[in-house]
Amino acid sequence: MVKLNIQLDDQLKAFVDQEIAAGRCRSLDDYFAGLVRDQIRQSALDHSGDEWDRHPEELERLIQEGYDSGDPAPWTKADADQIKRRVMEKRLGQAGA
Repeated sequence: MVKLNIQLDDQLKAFVDQEIAAGRCRSLDDYFAGLVRDQIRQSALDHSGDEWDRHPEELERLIQEGYDSGDPAPWTKADADQIKRRVMEKRLGQAGA
Protein backbone atom coordinates (compact mmCIF):
# COMPACT_ATOMS: atom_id res chain seq x y z
CA MET A 1 0.00 0.00 0.00
CA VAL A 2 1.22 3.50 -0.80
CA LYS A 3 0.71 6.51 1.43
CA LEU A 4 -0.31 9.75 -0.32
CA ASN A 5 -0.59 13.25 1.08
CA ILE A 6 -3.23 15.56 -0.33
CA GLN A 7 -4.38 19.07 0.44
CA LEU A 8 -8.03 20.10 0.42
CA ASP A 9 -9.53 23.49 0.95
CA ASP A 10 -11.95 23.82 3.87
CA GLN A 11 -15.03 23.47 1.67
CA LEU A 12 -13.86 20.19 0.11
CA LYS A 13 -12.81 18.78 3.47
CA ALA A 14 -16.20 19.69 4.93
CA PHE A 15 -17.94 17.88 2.07
CA VAL A 16 -15.88 14.72 2.61
CA ASP A 17 -16.54 14.93 6.35
CA GLN A 18 -20.29 15.08 5.60
CA GLU A 19 -20.00 11.98 3.40
CA ILE A 20 -18.25 10.15 6.23
CA ALA A 21 -20.81 11.33 8.81
CA ALA A 22 -23.64 10.16 6.53
CA GLY A 23 -22.08 6.69 6.41
CA ARG A 24 -21.30 6.74 2.69
CA CYS A 25 -17.69 5.89 3.51
CA ARG A 26 -15.72 5.06 6.64
CA SER A 27 -12.81 7.43 6.34
CA LEU A 28 -11.00 9.95 4.17
CA ASP A 29 -8.87 7.10 2.83
CA ASP A 30 -11.95 5.09 1.89
CA TYR A 31 -13.50 8.11 0.22
CA PHE A 32 -10.55 8.72 -2.07
CA ALA A 33 -9.96 5.04 -2.77
CA GLY A 34 -13.62 4.87 -3.83
CA LEU A 35 -13.14 7.81 -6.17
CA VAL A 36 -10.19 6.08 -7.82
CA ARG A 37 -12.12 2.78 -8.14
CA ASP A 38 -15.07 4.65 -9.69
CA GLN A 39 -12.74 6.34 -12.16
CA ILE A 40 -11.20 2.99 -13.13
CA ARG A 41 -14.68 1.53 -13.75
CA GLN A 42 -15.73 4.58 -15.75
CA SER A 43 -12.56 4.43 -17.82
CA ALA A 44 -13.25 0.77 -18.62
CA LEU A 45 -16.81 1.66 -19.66
CA ASP A 46 -15.61 4.58 -21.75
CA HIS A 47 -13.20 2.34 -23.63
CA SER A 48 -15.60 -0.58 -24.01
CA GLY A 49 -17.46 1.26 -26.78
CA ASP A 50 -14.39 2.12 -28.80
CA GLU A 51 -15.08 -0.60 -31.36
CA TRP A 52 -18.47 0.91 -32.20
CA ASP A 53 -16.89 4.36 -32.36
CA ARG A 54 -14.44 3.07 -34.97
CA HIS A 55 -17.06 1.03 -36.87
CA PRO A 56 -20.46 2.73 -36.54
CA GLU A 57 -21.61 1.20 -39.81
CA GLU A 58 -21.25 -2.28 -38.29
CA LEU A 59 -23.42 -1.23 -35.33
CA GLU A 60 -26.02 0.20 -37.72
CA ARG A 61 -25.95 -3.04 -39.75
CA LEU A 62 -26.50 -5.15 -36.63
CA ILE A 63 -29.37 -2.95 -35.47
CA GLN A 64 -31.01 -3.24 -38.88
CA GLU A 65 -30.48 -7.00 -38.80
CA GLY A 66 -32.34 -7.08 -35.50
CA TYR A 67 -35.24 -5.06 -36.91
CA ASP A 68 -35.40 -7.29 -39.97
CA SER A 69 -35.36 -10.53 -37.98
CA GLY A 70 -39.08 -10.41 -37.26
CA ASP A 71 -41.28 -10.02 -34.24
CA PRO A 72 -39.57 -10.03 -30.86
CA ALA A 73 -39.60 -13.25 -28.87
CA PRO A 74 -39.84 -13.49 -25.09
CA TRP A 75 -36.50 -13.52 -23.26
CA THR A 76 -35.97 -16.80 -21.42
CA LYS A 77 -33.53 -18.13 -18.85
CA ALA A 78 -32.19 -20.46 -21.55
CA ASP A 79 -31.37 -17.39 -23.68
CA ALA A 80 -29.50 -15.78 -20.78
CA ASP A 81 -27.65 -19.04 -20.04
CA GLN A 82 -26.60 -19.37 -23.67
CA ILE A 83 -25.20 -15.82 -23.71
CA LYS A 84 -23.37 -16.41 -20.42
CA ARG A 85 -21.77 -19.56 -21.89
CA ARG A 86 -20.68 -17.69 -25.02
CA VAL A 87 -19.17 -14.85 -22.99
CA MET A 88 -17.31 -17.27 -20.72
CA GLU A 89 -16.00 -19.23 -23.71
CA LYS A 90 -14.80 -16.01 -25.31
CA ARG A 91 -13.12 -14.87 -22.07
CA LEU A 92 -11.45 -18.24 -21.58
CA GLY A 93 -10.30 -18.20 -25.19
CA GLN A 94 -8.79 -14.73 -24.76
CA ALA A 95 -7.08 -15.70 -21.50
CA GLY A 96 -5.41 -18.66 -23.20
CA ALA A 97 -4.24 -16.59 -26.17
